[in-house]
Amino acid sequence: MYIKRCKQASNHQGFSLVELAVTLSIIGILATIASPMYTSGPDKRLKAAARTLWADIRFVRMEAVKRRTDIGIQFTPGVFATGGQVGSYTIFLDNGFNGGAAINPAQVGDGIMNAQEGTTPLKVVNMPRDVSLISTSFPNNSIGYNSRALPNGVNNGNAQMRNTRSFYRLTLSQAGSFRIESSQDNGVTWNEN
Repeated sequence: MYIKRCKQASNHQGFSLVELAVTLSIIGILATIASPMYTSGPDKRLKAAARTLWADIRFVRMEAVKRRTDIGIQFTPGVFATGGQVGSYTIFLDNGFNGGAAINPAQVGDGIMNAQEGTTPLKVVNMPRDVSLISTSFPNNSIGYNSRALPNGVNNGNAQMRNTRSFYRLTLSQAGSFRIESSQDNGVTWNEN
């Protein structure tokens, strides 16, 4: 009887058509579920970076009022790279105090981070993986707010971030309002988020 079963088992070669169909269906379903998670990761990081910048600008306005001093953001854009992590921005006290007064008192409250005036960095934000801060249209790549939450100088402009598929732009008006926009066509058309 044992020999008979062994002979019957050896006649079966490979998988049946039903087994193959079920296995391929399961693989297809898993690939369909996993694919959007894999491709949307860079876009989610880009959107999160834009929202972080938006939150940091709000923080700067509120912190300037709270501390009763000028606070600025200095942007350091860079050239786009596929892997991201290009560019940064620094939030700093723009009051000329850091062990001494500013060399040029006119530089205090100008929204520009100058080593000579003794600015104090509060926070440095480097762009995450798959995100590049590629440009700003702010004068001197910086913005700032005074103790009354009013812009120091000209604050209208925008900061652009991108990855390999999308662009995000944070636009500030002179009145201090801001909005986040996205583009899927290399910055030709923008949609508010």
